[in-house]
Amino acid sequence: MARLTHPCCASPRVSLSAVKFRLAWTISTPLLNRKASQPRSFAPRNTINMNTFFAVDLNNEAIQLERAGKFPEAEAKYLEALRMKLGDPNPNYTSIGVTQNALGELYLLMAELEKAEEMLQAATCSRSGLNDFDAACTRDNLGRLWEMKGDFSKSRELRAEYPDKMICSYFDCPKSNVNQFSNHNELKKCARCFCVFYCNQQCQKKDWKRHKAFCRAAE
Repeated sequence: MARLTHPCCASPRVSLSAVKFRLAWTISTPLLNRKASQPRSFAPRNTINMNTFFAVDLNNEAIQLERAGKFPEAEAKYLEALRMKLGDPNPNYTSIGVTQNALGELYLLMAELEKAEEMLQAATCSRSGLNDFDAACTRDNLGRLWEMKGDFSKSRELRAEYPDKMICSYFDCPKSNVNQFSNHNELKKCARCFCVFYCNQQCQKKDWKRHKAFCRAAE
């Protein structure tokens, strides 16, 4: 086993901020798109985006279907939730990013790598301007994508883009469950491929079942 970066899991990684969104009808945090000169439009505070509100139930249904291994049914629910969120007059990109990231994770589980890349890149765009835990999850998912494709250099680059805001590559890491970042210097990387990063040997061992399918000596 390679010695001592977010791997496949039956349920999406969701930060506490995303959970809080489920309990609220709107989030009014302004978000700038790094690829655009104008800020995105958001619903005013206390305004109900009804499409987004009802899409939360679809998102939750998709999560349950995914956990049950019903991936095609989960995909359909996620896509419908995304369609509803994008259809809001004032789309909330915080919520849109949650669904895009979850879809990307589902496509990774389904080994639909092109679809996964498209959706995770969209999630990156939706979360641009924020360097929070949600954005770190999407970066790590993109790292996992390139890990699966065998491009360890790109995987490592994405995961370590922000060295002071990295996360453990084990999906169910206890630190990730409480939205706790790690510094690059605190993490231990796989001594064989150098593209995954772990808090400790326990996380590395738990992720090995997933990672061993892709791990090989870095060129």
